[in-house]
Amino acid sequence: MEPLILPEAEFWRSIQRTPAASQIGGVVLAEHLLVKGTVLPPGEDYRAVIAPYQAAGLYCVLVDTPGGYVLWHEPGTREHDLTPPATPQVAGPPPATASEPDALLVLAQTLRDGVEVKDRRYQFQTYPQSFVGSEAVEWLMRTQGLSRKQALALGQQLLTAGHIQRLDPPGGDFQAGNTFYRFTPATPSAVSGAADPEPAATASLDVTALYRQMVAQLPVQDRWYQFRRYPQSFSGAEAVEWLMRTQGLSRKQAVHVGQELLQLGLIAHSTGEHPFRDGNYFYRFAQTD
Repeated sequence: MEPLILPEAEFWRSIQRTPAASQIGGVVLAEHLLVKGTVLPPGEDYRAVIAPYQAAGLYCVLVDTPGGYVLWHEPGTREHDLTPPATPQVAGPPPATASEPDALLVLAQTLRDGVEVKDRRYQFQTYPQSFVGSEAVEWLMRTQGLSRKQALALGQQLLTAGHIQRLDPPGGDFQAGNTFYRFTPATPSAVSGAADPEPAATASLDVTALYRQMVAQLPVQDRWYQFRRYPQSFSGAEAVEWLMRTQGLSRKQAVHVGQELLQLGLIAHSTGEHPFRDGNYFYRFAQTD
């Protein structure tokens, strides 16, 4: 069965964003929850890459971009172990085991830069600088070519090794879903090893050229939210995903770049109420001649 192939602009126009999808960094297309998978360089045989996903009964979409096809697929929630894709999206360490402490540390550092770490609030309690179990599981599946069962086992290894800690409640096993975790001080960021790696994100970027690319490629259209229209805007989530895909940035770095563009006056929140945020927040480009 041939997968659905969509031009990049049409894909971004067609998707929907729901709270459940956003929680795992996914989107909804034709009532299918999709997460981002591997990137196939131009000319690569996509049939061999998507075959394991289709064999598991997972819905697949190929997005046609200048850099090749980008695979979006249903999360591997069924009782099938997927064969790792031929071309992983992110060059990272192999799946670690408890007998490979160095590889496990590297994986923890990479995970720290791949998930969103921020203060979370649930049932009147704040979980400072934490991340969500479901997002970590989806990241492990997407970047390491793992099944959900394998990703959960690897998350448990990170927990047992002390690289992460569970916060709700403390001491429990690693689980997907809306469970909160934090990285321990022994697991610094892999971007620079410093406490605040964001400045490295834009050090080599030409902001003016980057802005022109964003104007040309981001889907800008009238948006509606709670009966209010936001004319000719794009969402923060779309900008973050575009920056990660085209500039090779981590999610944290992409948010930093977005904030820098806002501070330079190149983009602005549609109502001026918010800084740059990754999510369903609407922004507009500065007026150009």
